[in-house]
Amino acid sequence: MGDSPVDFKSAIRNPQLLERNMTVKVGILGAGYMGKTHGRILRGDPRVILSAVFDIDAQRKEEAARELECRAAESEEQLTDQVDAVYVTLPNTTHAAASARALERGKHVFCEKPFATSLEDAGKLLELCRSTMSVFAVGHNRRFAPAYMLVKEFLAGGRHEPTLAQFKMNRGELESPPWVENAAVTGGYLYETPIHLFDMARWLLGEVTDLTAAGAARTYAEPDNFSLLLRFESGLSLTFASCAHSTWAFPFERIEIYGRYFTVETAEMERVSITHGLNKAASVQDFHALKMEQKWGYAAIDANFISAVLGEEATAVTADDGYRSVELADRCYRALRSTPAEAQL
Repeated sequence: MGDSPVDFKSAIRNPQLLERNMTVKVGILGAGYMGKTHGRILRGDPRVILSAVFDIDAQRKEEAARELECRAAESEEQLTDQVDAVYVTLPNTTHAAASARALERGKHVFCEKPFATSLEDAGKLLELCRSTMSVFAVGHNRRFAPAYMLVKEFLAGGRHEPTLAQFKMNRGELESPPWVENAAVTGGYLYETPIHLFDMARWLLGEVTDLTAAGAARTYAEPDNFSLLLRFESGLSLTFASCAHSTWAFPFERIEIYGRYFTVETAEMERVSITHGLNKAASVQDFHALKMEQKWGYAAIDANFISAVLGEEATAVTADDGYRSVELADRCYRALRSTPAEAQL
């Protein structure tokens, strides 16, 4: 522990900090790509002590511990008991149960997306989050990507009211890594990258009231092509297309939002173009040169979580947000059983 003084406002929210300084001990549960990505970022935060990493794959755990210069815990329980906060960066279908175990042991939790891979599990975890004093955050990092923050800023305040939108989230394939094709691990393709744009839809455009979905399994065993129509409380409609085997043609991720004499379009998290007014040139901002951790919002979402644990600000992506994204994915899959079908929210 360091010698920094206790901030009274933070201590009120986190009474356990009254007897301690303001550093946060963090453990990483899951030593894959995302676990190591968050670990590298957290090592650079002076408020964080990266304590340990655990993974059931012993070789992967030891390699991550060496890379992150932290301990390799012997078990999940050992890791959890020795930290203040747990990062859950395990396979998708284990997120809800692992997050619940950490919360039940009194820990703060950062849960990588998705929040859960079934509406039932999401509901149970949401209840637990609401009943605990622990800080809980979901890893929908795009809210902190500068490209999407610029879109949010343009739409803020009601000056530019969107009337129509279309989103695209494709993958080149479901072959690398090999587990990404396995719905028993991922929960289904929509719980992989497409769920990020469900969160973006709510964050940028408001609450969804109903949806229509069509989809099919064209290349893989699970549904891998989706066409969705989402309707919002504002009356706006959003079309959302997602293909899991489209090649990695740029941009594989794109949003377009239209309003009265304006168009906003993104190209992944690399570039934003805003055309506002008739016969006017587009304003283009390019974020290509930013490091991935900044460009994709990982560094900022991690900083937000640590600040929330210290009582300095609220988490930007809450358990309720995580639940809503799972709800949308779940409704899509249920709608496919009688394609096309309409699902009331």
